[in-house]
Amino acid sequence: MNNKSGIALILVVSVLAIAGIMAVSFAFTMRLELKAAANYLEATRASYLAEAGVSYAQAVLKEDGQGVDSFEDNWYMAFTGNDVDNDGDGENDSKWIYVYDDIGEAVGRYAVLVRDETSLLNINIADKHNLSPLKVTEGWTPYELDLKEFLSSFGLADSEKAYEEIMDYRYGLDGAPGEASIDDNQNQRVFGSDGIDNNADGIIDEAGEGVDEPMEFVPDSPHGDDKAFQTPFELAKIKAIPGNKFNNIYAYVTSYSMDKNTDIQGRLRENINFMNGSSLAILLEESGCMDPFQKAVNIIDACDEDFSQSVVTKLYNRLYAVNRGSIGDWIWKNGHYESDVPEGEALAIIWMNLPEGEYYIGLFGVQDELVGDVDINGKTQASVKNGEILRIGPVS
Repeated sequence: MNNKSGIALILVVSVLAIAGIMAVSFAFTMRLELKAAANYLEATRASYLAEAGVSYAQAVLKEDGQGVDSFEDNWYMAFTGNDVDNDGDGENDSKWIYVYDDIGEAVGRYAVLVRDETSLLNINIADKHNLSPLKVTEGWTPYELDLKEFLSSFGLADSEKAYEEIMDYRYGLDGAPGEASIDDNQNQRVFGSDGIDNNADGIIDEAGEGVDEPMEFVPDSPHGDDKAFQTPFELAKIKAIPGNKFNNIYAYVTSYSMDKNTDIQGRLRENINFMNGSSLAILLEESGCMDPFQKAVNIIDACDEDFSQSVVTKLYNRLYAVNRGSIGDWIWKNGHYESDVPEGEALAIIWMNLPEGEYYIGLFGVQDELVGDVDINGKTQASVKNGEILRIGPVS
C-alpha cells in the first residue's frame, strides 16, 4: 500500500512539473508574441512615417514652380533645421516634423533632407582636365571637372588610387567609356575637325579624337562593360575611400544630377564662343543687358584673333507688351501675360505711334500646343502654333 502511495505522489509531482513547465513556456511565448507585436507595430508606424515624409517632400517639390532654385524656396525652408544629421557628415541639417492623431497627441516624427543635386559633383561624370598652362582647357563638358583634385582635398591616404578605382568601376575591364576603340556615339568625324579639345588631353583634333571620348559614357544607358553609380552610397564600395572619409565626401557628391543645357525658359543655351555678333546681341538683349549691341561687339573683339573692331548692325527695334495689370483671364507674370483658362477671353495688346518700318510678331504659348486664333490689324490667322512668327507688314 505504501509503495502505491509513493508512485501516486511521483505521478502527481510529475504532472505538476510538466504543467508548470508548460505554463512557464506559454508565458514566455506570450511575452515574445507581445514583443513581436509591439515591434511590428513600431516598424509599421516607422514605415508609414517615412512614407509620409517622402510624400510630403514630393508634394513640396511638385509645387516648386521657380525656374531658379535658392535657399529661400519652400523645398529648403520646410525641412532645414538643427535637429538631425541626415546625410551623416557630422553636422545637423534637418528638423523634426511631428505627426499628430485626431486628439492632437504626437504619434511620431520624421526628418527630411532635400538636396539640390545640380549643385554637387556628379561621380558618374567628373574626371579630369588638361593641366598644362601652355594648352587650352576648353570646358567642353562637365567631364573636365577634376575628380582627382576633388578627392585629394579630403586627405585620403591615396587619392590617386581612389580616382583610378572610380574610373575602373565606371569604365569596366577595357578601361574605356563605351566599347574600347569604338566610336559609340558616331561623332569622330565632327570631333576630329571642330577645332575643340573634346577629350581634354590638351591636343586639338588629334588623330582618333571622338573615339573613346568622355561622352561615350552614358550613365542612363551604359555601353559595353560600363557601369554607372546608381546612388552616391555606392562610392563606399571604393576600397581606397575609408568609411570615415566617405561620410565627408558624400555631402558633396551625387549620381543623379543632369544639365539639359537649357535656360530658365527652357530654350537651348548658346555657346558664345561660336555665335556671331548679331545673334549674341539678340541673346544679350533678351537677357535684359543694357546696351546689348555694344557688349556683343566687345565680346567678339575679345575672342577673335584680329585687331579690327567688330561691327553689329542694329536692324530692328523690339517692342514688348506693357504691364497693365490683370486683364480678364490674363495675368502679368515674368515680363509677359499668361492665362491657363481654356477657351478663355482674348487678350488685346495695342501699340500706338509705331516708327515707320516692317514688323513681325512672335506668338508663344505652351510647347507643342496651339496658341489659338490671332487677329492683327483686322486680319485673322487661325490655329497659330507656339513660336510661330506673323508678319504685320510695312507701317508708315
